[in-house]
Amino acid sequence: MQADKDFTEMKSDKFFKALLKSSKETDTELPVVDANEQRQPSIISPVTCLQDLVALENQLQDEKVMNDYIKDMGFICGTSGKARALNCCYKLIDYFVTREFLMQCSWTGASRTTEDPLNDESTEEKIPFKFYRRFRTLFLRLILQADKDFSELQCDKFFKTILKNRKQRLQAKVAPTMPAVIPVAQSTLPLSASPDSVIKPVASLEELDALERQLQDDAQMRKYLAGMSFICGTSDKARAVDCCYKLIDYFVTRDFLTQCSWTGIARASDGSETTTEKKIPMKFYVKFRALFTSLVLLVDRDFSEFQCEKFFKTILKNAKQRLFAKTMTSRQKNRPCNLKYNKKLKKKIHEVYVEEHEQEPAPGGHSIKNEIYMEYGTNFV
Repeated sequence: MQADKDFTEMKSDKFFKALLKSSKETDTELPVVDANEQRQPSIISPVTCLQDLVALENQLQDEKVMNDYIKDMGFICGTSGKARALNCCYKLIDYFVTREFLMQCSWTGASRTTEDPLNDESTEEKIPFKFYRRFRTLFLRLILQADKDFSELQCDKFFKTILKNRKQRLQAKVAPTMPAVIPVAQSTLPLSASPDSVIKPVASLEELDALERQLQDDAQMRKYLAGMSFICGTSDKARAVDCCYKLIDYFVTRDFLTQCSWTGIARASDGSETTTEKKIPMKFYVKFRALFTSLVLLVDRDFSEFQCEKFFKTILKNAKQRLFAKTMTSRQKNRPCNLKYNKKLKKKIHEVYVEEHEQEPAPGGHSIKNEIYMEYGTNFV
């Protein structure tokens, strides 16, 4: 019996030693994977049919999948908690579902026909959105990151509104959704940029179309993202709006911006409300804006696609003013900022002025010196 026990222990020891050896060999053979490359960003494809909706609803039952979507789709509306929820809702909905598919849906699953809207029996069956709770929960949680005051009641109200107005929304022209922001490991970013890794500022429609086609290739997108990171840095401590104004002159010339608008339509130069002139619609160049957004996100993680669009709308609105403004910032002289210095300087200026004009009568019969005393007091005497 003792011999059998010793044999069993020896056999067990050999087994664990062999297991330990094999695990060490396996560890050495495993490649080192960068944290940013372990998992591709989770961006849902817009739902186009009932099967897609059911599959997504089942997929979102897994809380881990839900959290991955929330994390990776946060760039769309941002995570500041201070944005306007309604604007974010209209921005986000086109990422979730196509406008054509919304025509097949309603809130309750029933819809009155256009032939006899007052007849309760004259209804047609639709896909009931109210029963796809996990789908709406993902939508709700993404908006809550952008606006902490948003509620589930407001979310349901928004879905009822777009389902009610689905025909009008289908007829409206919609821009394609922006692709996922490309993650770049900070260790892969170069210390300096090469000429071929920095885009030339766009000066014509042909150049803009060519750049948009070029950025369809993820390799080109990554090259520009890594090569142009020196402009604003990668510290994640800068202000997004400052970086936007710094970065925009690398992307497009100010003269070309006067030929563009957000939707492609602008009021005529005479200010007429009815007459419009065609312009280049920047809203449809999504890859161009995706590169811009990705670069700003390197310095401010709270930046969002929604804020990017707002910035482009602002500079397009003020394109003429920016064209005539100086592109170079003025140099600032280093002068003492203490109050005593400013006080002495003002006193000296007024003393010289009084000595030169002391004999000149001021309006009302007072001397210039008395007028200065009355305006500035005795602090400058």
